[in-house]
Amino acid sequence: MSLAPLILGVILGVIVVILGVYLLVQNYHQPISRNFSLATITIGIAVIASNLAVYSPIFTPQTWLKVAILFYMLTHVVHILFTYDFPRRDSMSRFGPIHSFFYFLMCIPLGYILITDVDQWFTVQQATEIGRYYINSELMINVWGGLVFVHLLIAYYPMYRRWRVLQGYEKEQIRLMLIGLMGLVVLWFGAGFIIPLIIDTNLSLLTLGTYAVAFYPVFTIYIIMRHRLFDVRVAQWKFIANAI
Repeated sequence: MSLAPLILGVILGVIVVILGVYLLVQNYHQPISRNFSLATITIGIAVIASNLAVYSPIFTPQTWLKVAILFYMLTHVVHILFTYDFPRRDSMSRFGPIHSFFYFLMCIPLGYILITDVDQWFTVQQATEIGRYYINSELMINVWGGLVFVHLLIAYYPMYRRWRVLQGYEKEQIRLMLIGLMGLVVLWFGAGFIIPLIIDTNLSLLTLGTYAVAFYPVFTIYIIMRHRLFDVRVAQWKFIANAI
C-alpha cells in the first residue's frame, strides 16, 4: 500500500488549516478576512477527512466522509459571505447573508440525506494497489456538486460586477482572486477527468480532487501575503512569498 497520496493530501490539508488560523488571528476584526479565514480552515479539515476516508485504519471510510461533507458545506456557507463583500462592501453586500442563509437551509435536508445514507452516495470498495479503499463519489458530485456550482456562480456575480466597475488596486485584487478560482476549476476537472485518461491510476476523484481544492486557499493566501490584501501583517511570512 502506497502512503504517498495520503501523506500529500493530509499535509496539504494541515497547511491550509494552519494558514487559515494564522490569517484569522492576524485580522479577526475584519469581516472579509474573517470569513475567508473560516472558509480556509473548513476546507483544510475537509481535505484531511477526505484523504483519511481512503487510507486511515482509524474509524470507517463512511465516518470520514461524513466529516468531509459537513465541513465542505460549512465552507460554502462562509465563502458565500466572503464573495459578497470582497474587496469592499456595496449595495449588493446586503444579499450575502440572505444567500448564505438559503444555502444553509438547502444543506440541512441534503446534508441529512448524505450523512445518514452515505452508502447510497459513495461506493466504497477494497483497493489492493493504492490505499485501503477506492471511493467512487460520482453520484454525490453530480447532485450536490451541481447545486454547489450553481450557488457559486450566483455568489461570484457581485465580485465580477465589481471587477467591471472598480479601478486600480481593488480591480487587481478581484482579478487575482478569480485567477485562483479558475485554477481550482481547471485543476479539479483535470484531476477528475483528464489525468485518468492519460495515466492508469486507481486514485479516485475524491482523492485527486482534494489536491485541486487545496490549491484555491493556498494560492489565495499566497496572494494575500504577497500583495498584503486585507491589511494583513505579514512581515514574518514575507520571506515565504518572496522565495516562491
